[in-house]
Amino acid sequence: MEAAHATELKALYIPLTLLRESKHNPRSHFDQQKLKELTTSILTSGILTPLTVRPAGDGHFEIGAGHRRFRAARLGGLGTVPCFVREMSDAEFIELLNIENLQRADIHPLEEAAGYSTMMKEAGYKIADLAARVGKSVSYVYDRVRLLNLTEKMKTAFYDGTITAGHATLLARLDKPRQAEAFNNLFQHEDVPTLDLKEPPRKAKSVRELQAWIDKHVRFDVAAEDVAQLFPKTADVLANATTIAMGKKQVERVVLITHEHFVHPDARGKERIISPRSWRRADGERKSKTCERSVIGVVAAGVGRGEAFRVCLDKQNCRVHYAAEIKEREQRDKPSKEAKQEATRRAAQQAEAEAHKKALAERDAARARWDAAQEAILTALATAIKTTPVKAKGPLATLLMGAVRTDHAKLATAYVKRGTSIDDLVRFIAFAQLVMEVEQWNAYQEVPAIAKTFGVDTAAIIDKVAQQRATKEA
Repeated sequence: MEAAHATELKALYIPLTLLRESKHNPRSHFDQQKLKELTTSILTSGILTPLTVRPAGDGHFEIGAGHRRFRAARLGGLGTVPCFVREMSDAEFIELLNIENLQRADIHPLEEAAGYSTMMKEAGYKIADLAARVGKSVSYVYDRVRLLNLTEKMKTAFYDGTITAGHATLLARLDKPRQAEAFNNLFQHEDVPTLDLKEPPRKAKSVRELQAWIDKHVRFDVAAEDVAQLFPKTADVLANATTIAMGKKQVERVVLITHEHFVHPDARGKERIISPRSWRRADGERKSKTCERSVIGVVAAGVGRGEAFRVCLDKQNCRVHYAAEIKEREQRDKPSKEAKQEATRRAAQQAEAEAHKKALAERDAARARWDAAQEAILTALATAIKTTPVKAKGPLATLLMGAVRTDHAKLATAYVKRGTSIDDLVRFIAFAQLVMEVEQWNAYQEVPAIAKTFGVDTAAIIDKVAQQRATKEA
């Protein structure tokens, strides 16, 4: 074994009994089927890439890279395996151990999170430095590390596939009591009021639905330490506002706002959240106007939660945003000699209201007549449909094309032509549907199975394109 220490980076065959798996290995779950496949490959072709180890100081060696190869070799009954022996400090070893594993496509996000955490604790990495080291964005690494904040129940659900990485990322941003509320909501349907993990779990709601629940029920905390990582634009607005405020030698006011007319009780707090009836956007964006009376508004609940922009609240004095309200108030405060004009205006409003009421009644009556004749109308349409010629340019085709979104149809045309036959039409509409599926956020998970039914191997295509890009970049 002394020779193993002498020649660094020279592959030596070391007995498996002298190798030790590292306690810092982020990978804690090993796919047994894939491990068996690797064992078969090793028994057939040998270990093509030696393991990387370091001396453990007691005659043993600690594995830095190659834990799966070690397990597969042990499973296959091998006595020795080729290894590169390197003298490494703890920091160097931790970096090698984690970087090697974090670059594997099949690593679970929770294992990835554990690896990042270990590198931060043991090797002294900051999130920004770590993101640069592994080639990921700061927000990506931060969200991954936050996964360790999940409760054990949710980690279990994440490992067994009950929830996805998208669900887990959103849940990990919440404190543990709110995690439990949000998690239960994921499985609340009309016939299932709460989730009982003793029973087989039902399919979770979508990530978008979970985000909507959070936006509605969880009050945004402006002072939270992770605002800069999760809401960088909001952090910039607040930072710039503070700088400007200091320049003016005054405190910049920050208020909590919402686009909703009702704030759920879960999101309420000591500070009132201002409804859209009481503020106007005042940052010059989205056709808004600026004014000197504006303050910083942060959306605390509902749609757009976490966004920050300038708003005006001064209904009494701002003629930029509340000119109509101020004018109306001034009109109300004028002497009584104008009461007649006010009465005329009110009468006009009353007449308009009556006309509107009449129109609604007529609409309701027309709707009732339609509902009464609906079965007869459907019968007539069914008879017409049965005799309508099936043509690629006929009314049936036009009706079907109406179900295809314009942007999907436009993109589909670049690949498949609508043609002039009914077969062409069916193929075109089917391809437009595939275009829609391919553009979905989770297409990489869903489309491969669909493509397989057409004999298309998406994994092979992805590998080929990646190889072509790698060759081109090289």
